[in-house]
Amino acid sequence: MTYANLMRRCMRWIAVLSVCGTIYVLSLGPASYLIIRAGSGQEVGEVIYAPLIWIDDAFNVEALAVYEGYFIKLAMDADK
Repeated sequence: MTYANLMRRCMRWIAVLSVCGTIYVLSLGPASYLIIRAGSGQEVGEVIYAPLIWIDDAFNVEALAVYEGYFIKLAMDADK
């Protein structure tokens, strides 16, 4: 395997992992919406999104709270 092939393979994996990480973070909002609308599954959501919950608690990431809050507000408004 040449150096160029190794770098190409590494860059491909970096791209795949970046996309998967982005999808994971962005799925927090719709998951919150579905959990509220279903009325159950909060424990499962807390386990799946434990790293994001920890990051939010440890570093007070306001963007994450605003993003999730938008979907929570949508779920609450849909109940009216």
